[in-house]
Amino acid sequence: MWVRIPPKALWYTIHMLSTTDAGRLGEAAAFKHFVGDGWYVFLDASGKSPVDMVVMKNNLCKTVQVKTTSYKVNNRWLVQIKTVRPNRTTNKVTHFDPNSVDLLVVYIIPEDRVIVYESATITQRTQLSIPVQDSS
Repeated sequence: MWVRIPPKALWYTIHMLSTTDAGRLGEAAAFKHFVGDGWYVFLDASGKSPVDMVVMKNNLCKTVQVKTTSYKVNNRWLVQIKTVRPNRTTNKVTHFDPNSVDLLVVYIIPEDRVIVYESATITQRTQLSIPVQDSS
């Protein structure tokens, strides 16, 4: 049975997610996308891998990094592709390196949209700006 969620309740649900839960939601959406497209998907069980998943199809393996957003400014989704990890004294910021993975997957929560980029095509190092999808 499907239940229709009122838009305001959906907005609160999306914005109340922790960054960890939003990331897991993005990884689940990417998993669904790749499996639906006929890829085998391998996930890291330790949580310490430098990649979120490895996908394989037709003897081709690709490493994947997944980024998730629900943050919109001026009709564009902003996606942080840098990584910020806190330690005891300061935050360690690592800018996106297109050589570190083969594919960058962006999941836009409010649109339930998965976008797959070849990492080599990404020139930005900290943030992507993606146009809002026309709903008409």
